[in-house]
Amino acid sequence: MAPDDHDNQSGHHQPLENDPPLPLLNDATATIYLDGLIYAAYNKNRRVLESAVLTHAKHHHLTIEVRLRGEGSKLFPTAEWPWNPDHHEVEKGAPFWLYVDSGNGIKEDEFSAELHTGNDKHAFNSIFNFEEHHRQPLPLMPGKFAVFNFPHGTCYSAKTEDAEVKVIPANQPVASAVSKRTIPVSNLVGIDINAISKGTEKKWIVLANKAGEFFRFELEPGKQYEINILNEPEPDSPTLGPEGHFLQFYQLFDIDPQRDQRFLVVDPTHAHNSNGSPPVVGGEGGLGPPTADNPPCAPGRGSSTGGLGSGG
Repeated sequence: MAPDDHDNQSGHHQPLENDPPLPLLNDATATIYLDGLIYAAYNKNRRVLESAVLTHAKHHHLTIEVRLRGEGSKLFPTAEWPWNPDHHEVEKGAPFWLYVDSGNGIKEDEFSAELHTGNDKHAFNSIFNFEEHHRQPLPLMPGKFAVFNFPHGTCYSAKTEDAEVKVIPANQPVASAVSKRTIPVSNLVGIDINAISKGTEKKWIVLANKAGEFFRFELEPGKQYEINILNEPEPDSPTLGPEGHFLQFYQLFDIDPQRDQRFLVVDPTHAHNSNGSPPVVGGEGGLGPPTADNPPCAPGRGSSTGGLGSGG
């Protein structure tokens, strides 16, 4: 099935202006979108996409919302199924699993997550690779993140745009960043699930941790779920420069700005809406378009295929 064959026969509704991108897979029953300060690492042996949600990011919180595609009302969170986006609470509750339950719970022999590879705009490799740019493994610093595991689905870039990569020299202020080059960079990660209930063989999409389940929705024919996981600025957060956005990723690594160079990604098409303001095309709500002084947060990744514990 071709990734971009989203014709009128596929069952997808036509996207509205503020809708997330269409799924990569025409038969997707759920799509998980990851955005903001989230670092992804694929564990090839376990067949799990492991992700580190930075929980020490100032003025950020982790929101999770579930909707049926094309509908505005939220299925999660609700009064019955609440979610606390506070980073401290998220870190305490980790690790989390967002998985397909075929009636057996979380079963390692059912893990099947895979990466969409190739040279097209949806390739997983479009996610900004910190290890590649630093040319070294970057083990994650403990106590800085909460783990979210995704053991099922096809993982890819849901939206890729040209972005300017800048280098901040060691022991230099952010204002001294110099342009390195422009490359395609993902600013939204997608994970498509195409499992579906058939007769008495039921399948559900479930978010859970060791304390229990947060939500459970049956993957029924004719339904498509959108699950948005965003590590984004809090409402009414102050205006944040680079140190408050993309550069907060460096809390995850043993990188010393006094000793090491850092990289800054500037994508003029990508932003979060903060301060409770309505969306502004190409920029943050009420803050103007992204610049070196007001960059967006976008997902990142490492080179390794050994998961988060392998230096990427």
